[in-house]
Amino acid sequence: MKTVKIINQGACEYSINQLGNCSYRISYKTDGNRRTQHIDCIFYSVSSAEEYIGSISNSDAAVKKAIDNENLLHIRHLIASSNMTQKAFAEYFNIPLRSIENWCSGSRSCPGYLLQLMQYKLKCEGLIK
Repeated sequence: MKTVKIINQGACEYSINQLGNCSYRISYKTDGNRRTQHIDCIFYSVSSAEEYIGSISNSDAAVKKAIDNENLLHIRHLIASSNMTQKAFAEYFNIPLRSIENWCSGSRSCPGYLLQLMQYKLKCEGLIK
C-alpha cells in the first residue's frame, strides 16, 4: 500500500493510499491518537477520495470514534456473556484470533454488521440471553 496524498483537516490527518492500479483507501489519525483508522470505502480515483474527505466534517470523525468505542465495548461484552475465551470465540465463529484480539484491544474496529450477526447467532443457539 502506497500513500499518494496526505490531507490535514481539523483534528484529523487523512492519507489516501493506493491499493492497486486503480483503487484507493482512506486512512486517518486524530490528534493525540497514534492508531490509524480506515474508512470502509474503496475509491477509484484520488480526486473522488479527496472529494469524500472534503465532505467529512470534524463532527463526523467524532461520531465515527464514538461508534468505534461502542463496538469495542460490545465485542468485549459478547465474549464475556458467552462464557468463552477470545480463542474459543474466534474458533466458534471461524474468525482469526488476531482479529478478535485487535477488536478487543481497540487497535481495530469490528464492523457493526458483524457484531449484530454474532449476537444473533449466539442468541439463536442459546449461548446468551
